[in-house]
Amino acid sequence: MSSSPTPGVPQRLHCSYCNVYFITKADLQTHCRSQDHQTTIMSDEGRDWSHRPPPRGLGAEDYTLCPTYRAAYTCRMGDQCVEAHSEAELAEWQERFEYRAMKLERAREKQLHGASYADLLLERLSLTQQQDALITEKTDRVISHLSPEPNLRVSQKPSSHEWVITLQPPAPLRVVSLLHDAHRNHFTIAEVTCLDAHRHLHWSCVPENPQEWSSMEQDHQAGPDVKYKVTVSFRTAIYGTFRQAVVFDCGSEPVAMQRLCVDVVPVEDLGALEETKRTILTRSERWCEENVDIVPFDSKPHELSPDDRGILAAYPPPTNENFVFTQTSMERFPTKTNYRSRMHDLLNIEELAQFDLVSRFNIKTTLQITSGYMLLPSTVSTAKYSRPGELFGKLELSSEISEDSHHGRLVLSNCNSMLVASTITPSSDSERGKAPCCISFPP
Repeated sequence: MSSSPTPGVPQRLHCSYCNVYFITKADLQTHCRSQDHQTTIMSDEGRDWSHRPPPRGLGAEDYTLCPTYRAAYTCRMGDQCVEAHSEAELAEWQERFEYRAMKLERAREKQLHGASYADLLLERLSLTQQQDALITEKTDRVISHLSPEPNLRVSQKPSSHEWVITLQPPAPLRVVSLLHDAHRNHFTIAEVTCLDAHRHLHWSCVPENPQEWSSMEQDHQAGPDVKYKVTVSFRTAIYGTFRQAVVFDCGSEPVAMQRLCVDVVPVEDLGALEETKRTILTRSERWCEENVDIVPFDSKPHELSPDDRGILAAYPPPTNENFVFTQTSMERFPTKTNYRSRMHDLLNIEELAQFDLVSRFNIKTTLQITSGYMLLPSTVSTAKYSRPGELFGKLELSSEISEDSHHGRLVLSNCNSMLVASTITPSSDSERGKAPCCISFPP
C-alpha cells in the first residue's frame, strides 16, 4: 500500500492497481472509492480468455448451459444470451468469477478495496441473524454525556448545529463513523479529543475523512482509562428531516450506536406539528426493559426467531421518550426523498395507537390466588383446577373484553401476554426510586 520510505521525503501511499501515489490516507481512500478504481479491482483483465465475458450480477453457481444451443447448436439471442453455449465456456465463466473474487480479496488485504468501516459494518448487519450482538443503542457503558439532545427541531435555514458526545469507554476508542448514506453530506465528524489522565496525554484532531475517524490517524495510542470528546457537526440550507447514526467501536462487540435527528421545519408549520404530536403520543406509561425489570413467568417462553430479535434490536418499540415525529410525516404526498422516513413514522404512529387501545385495560386491582375457578359464560359451566404445586391468579377487569370494540378485538387477536407488578409502597429509602419488577404472564 505504501512506497519505500526515502529520508527527508514524506512517505507516499501507493495504489498498486492504478499505479498512482497519494500524500494522505484520506486521498487514497477517496481514490479507492472512485468508479475507475472499483472497475479495475473487480474486472477480470490481466489474463487471456477464449470465450464471451460472463453475465454480471450472477454468482458462479448461477451460471448454466443454454438448452436451446445445446439442442440445435444455435441460439436466437446470440452473444446476448446469459447462458453458456458450451461446457468450455461455462467452465471459463466460473474461472473468471473466481479470478475476480481473488482480485477483490487481495485488494481487501492491501486495504485498497475502497470499503469504509460503515460499508463493512452494514454488510455484516445484512448477513447476520443476531444484529443485537453486533450493534447496540444501549450506550450507557460508552457514552457518559450528550449535548444537546439527540433530536432537534429548528425553524430557520440555513441551519448549523454541533453535538458534543463525551465517552468513557471500557477500552481505547478505535473507530468513529457515520453509518448511513442518507443525509451523509449534512453530517461530519468535526473533531475527536482524547484525555488520558494517567499518561498526562491530551490531543485533539480534525479527521482527514469527515465521515470516519480511526485511531490509526494518531501517533499516540491511548491507555485503558481515558475520556474522549467527539464533536459531530450538522449543516443544511433546506427544510427537511435529517437522520444519522454515529458508531463507536472500542474493539469489542456489540459496537455502540447513537442516533441523531434534526427536523428543519418552516415557522408556519410548527404549531400544526406540535398539535399533531400531542394527539399521537400515548397517555399511558409503557413498561419496557428500559424502565422496569421484566421477569418471564413461563418456564418455556416463546422463542423469537433470530430475524425478529435483530429487527427488535434495530427498531425498539416507540415510547413517548424515543418517538420523534417529523415534518415528513405531515407532507401530503410521498416522494423519493421522504417516503422512507414517512413510512417509518407511520409504523411508529400505528404502534402507539395500538398501545393506547390496549392500555384501556390497564387496571390497579387485587390479585386473587385460587386453586380453581368456573369458566363462564357457557351453556354448561366448566371448572378449571390447578395442577399440584401451581395456583391460578384471578384479576377482575374494569371492562369486558369483547370483539365488539376496537381495543377488545385488538387484545383478543394480538395480545399473548400481560405484565403484572406489585403496588406495595417501598418500605425503605434504599428501595425508593428502583424500577418496579414486572412479571410477564400469559393471558
